[in-house]
Amino acid sequence: MKTITIKNLSIQVDISKAHGNMVADAHTVVDEINKALQEAGLNCQPQILSSGIDASDIEINEPEE
Repeated sequence: MKTITIKNLSIQVDISKAHGNMVADAHTVVDEINKALQEAGLNCQPQILSSGIDASDIEINEPEE
């Protein structure tokens, strides 16, 4: 079996600033995506690894009014 690593993967989500800690919110989103991938029944066991996420990895874009 081979393991393939996809580098420089970007995930875009809409998260309200009201939640507070964007790093914690990002980890929660990745955890939920991993749960969905596990439940999908794929034969390749995909998983997004995110242990190194910090504030410098998060880009926040405000909608234009």
